[in-house]
Amino acid sequence: MRGRIQGSLTVVLLGGPHIANLLHGASASILDHRVVICAGGLLTTVTVAAITGALPELRNYTPGTTTSDPTENLGSYFHSVVHQA
Repeated sequence: MRGRIQGSLTVVLLGGPHIANLLHGASASILDHRVVICAGGLLTTVTVAAITGALPELRNYTPGTTTSDPTENLGSYFHSVVHQA
């Protein structure tokens, strides 16, 4: 499992900024660069709010705590998906 998570993290960290650069460049050629920067910040804020709203366990996470069931701290959606597979 660690390898899959590390692979996903690598893809996101190496690919994400390049995709954002492409989108910001394309958008800035059409709109004012200030509008594009503000829209990117707003989109990031809305995304974080949506994720923390959907998974309140993230707000209550305490590093160093372990559980016997690794899926116990996941949201109900992810828990059901794991157990269906």
